[in-house]
Amino acid sequence: MFEIGSSLREARERRGLTLTDAEQRTKIRSRYLAALENERFDLLPGDAYAKGFLRGYADFLGLDGDLYADEYGERFSSPEEPIAVARRPAPRRLPLVALVDRRLLVVAAIVVAVAGLFWLGSGGTDEPTLAPAPRLPRHRPPPPPPPPETPARSRSAEKPPAVLRLVAADGDCWLSVQSVRTGRVLYEATLRQGHGQRFGVRRPLRIRVGAPWNLRATIGGRTVALPSATGDVIASAGGIRTTAPPA
Repeated sequence: MFEIGSSLREARERRGLTLTDAEQRTKIRSRYLAALENERFDLLPGDAYAKGFLRGYADFLGLDGDLYADEYGERFSSPEEPIAVARRPAPRRLPLVALVDRRLLVVAAIVVAVAGLFWLGSGGTDEPTLAPAPRLPRHRPPPPPPPPETPARSRSAEKPPAVLRLVAADGDCWLSVQSVRTGRVLYEATLRQGHGQRFGVRRPLRIRVGAPWNLRATIGGRTVALPSATGDVIASAGGIRTTAPPA
């Protein structure tokens, strides 16, 4: 995690550009660029615009636009509200008594119809020969209702990335921080005594330290050792290791 606004402003000033110059080159209004440098994201139209402006502005300044957009998403974007899914009402079931009564009525109508046919076939006499009445069907209980739907399990929260914190505890220290993957400079300035910077180390970072004896470093809250002399280090979620400075 790092300071989004101050690192953007320092990168622009290193290039000798004003907000008006940056607006002409990026086609992003200067008031939005100023809101990015001051971390006044509430002045932007929304999260999608904030991420798009951050990515475009950082790329224009030679920084890692994806890293800035990811940092904004982890720290400032609003969580999406769950969408309520309307459940279809269960079909209405007739009471058991009504079903039995309806079946009895149907059977009684069949018996009357059969008796009438036999009476007509016997010549209309007063003593018709009736066929035996059909058996009433045994009542079968209705099938059990389907089990209620279980809500889908929510995805487990992603583990937040490790954070590198550098603090100039014992004096000023010049720093140059760049992405190992892209080579883009994320921060390059003198860190004054008592001040600090934070960087996400989901991707490895190359750091050139001018006065490591004045610097204190932690990753994920645990203290990590820095070299005793000026040089380059590689910082990742696993810790810090020394490396030869780039040619």
